[in-house]
Amino acid sequence: MALPKDLAELLGQVRERLGRLWLEEDKGAGYAMMLKARDGLEAIVAETGPEAARAPTR
Repeated sequence: MALPKDLAELLGQVRERLGRLWLEEDKGAGYAMMLKARDGLEAIVAETGPEAARAPTR
């Protein structure tokens, strides 16, 4: 099943922005921002994952 277009585009934007963090002059700050973003994404998955796991499959 394909993702809705808006969600696929959003994930693409997140991937692109995280990729640009590699180019930060202050590598430590870039890595810290990546980890913070990862933590935020993991929190979203942890919050919605159990509910999604209970959803009926199609």
